[in-house]
Amino acid sequence: MRAVVLAGLVAMLCACGAQQAGPPPGSAATSASSSPADLGCEGPRQPSLGTDAQQAAVLAVAQKVDAISSGLGTGSGYAGMYVTTGETRIDVFWKGAPPKALADLAAPGVTVEIHPAAYTESEMQAAVSKAIRASDDTLRVVVAGPCVTGAGIHIEVTTVVGGQPPATIPEAFKARVRGLVGSMPVEFASAYQPVGA
Repeated sequence: MRAVVLAGLVAMLCACGAQQAGPPPGSAATSASSSPADLGCEGPRQPSLGTDAQQAAVLAVAQKVDAISSGLGTGSGYAGMYVTTGETRIDVFWKGAPPKALADLAAPGVTVEIHPAAYTESEMQAAVSKAIRASDDTLRVVVAGPCVTGAGIHIEVTTVVGGQPPATIPEAFKARVRGLVGSMPVEFASAYQPVGA
């Protein structure tokens, strides 16, 4: 899965990397009650849609970025990509020196900016796989994914009974998550998950 935020556009290029973390059958996670802001998981700007031509131009370049990073396999420093169609701009977050093909990527009317990232997408996905195991008898991790900026991971938590967003996430639960993911920074948010929907 690619860590991508498509601003102002239906996610038609690829999934954003967030994983549903095992909600019980018959229920569905919905939006978080607090916004991911601490690690900048949502990307640098507000969404803007742009024209059909702008969308097509930007998505063509985004697909090239994806092909370049995918072609490197485990050696890829790719962390995430923030696509802003209305500004015909792509922000790529990369750990280490970007490959020449990415650094030289250019397209008429599309700006590609490369930013340093602390972690690769694969490093963050490995941490996500560990973080979702933190669920216990009182709290459940319902959504987890890498930050598009490569700064760490974001998880959303709900109560097991009633599927309500906890007013606060206990420090003991946060410590358990951090114990599972090691030094990877974690951004926490409360989520609502209706039961029996």
